[in-house]
Amino acid sequence: MSDPHWTSYVGMVTGIVGSIAGITGAIVASLSLKKTREIKALDLRLTLKKNVNEFRSLLIETEELLPKIDNSRKRVFSATGKLGSGERKKWEMDFEKDTDSLEVISNTFQRAEKDLDTESYNGLEHKLDSLNQLKYRLDSIYKKYSDAYQDDEKTRARIKDFHGIA
Repeated sequence: MSDPHWTSYVGMVTGIVGSIAGITGAIVASLSLKKTREIKALDLRLTLKKNVNEFRSLLIETEELLPKIDNSRKRVFSATGKLGSGERKKWEMDFEKDTDSLEVISNTFQRAEKDLDTESYNGLEHKLDSLNQLKYRLDSIYKKYSDAYQDDEKTRARIKDFHGIA
């Protein structure tokens, strides 16, 4: 009859050891999860700061490009005899609309740029998503006017060739 008695002690000891191991595993997993969240938040914060710097650079380029292309386009309209045309009026309306959009994008960016270090993980995700949406809008404006500037350069080259100007 002593056999069942010592096996119950072995079972009790292994149960206690298993419980301690389970509790320790849960604590370690919890600490690991907390650390992982901190690392993910740091990674997201770094990604957001990188995107903010890239966006700022593109915004500056676009703000410098718009007046340059507007002057270029006016000169091309003048050189091609379209100074009073409907095409020029459409250009001016589109340019004004895009200039206003650029100002809205710039103001929105300046508001979103604040408090990058104090945001929670969800707040950082939201800011990154907002920044990506703004960048998409800014990219389309930049590409539109960059392409227009290249078209103006081609038109100027054709005019020079036509008049035999070197």
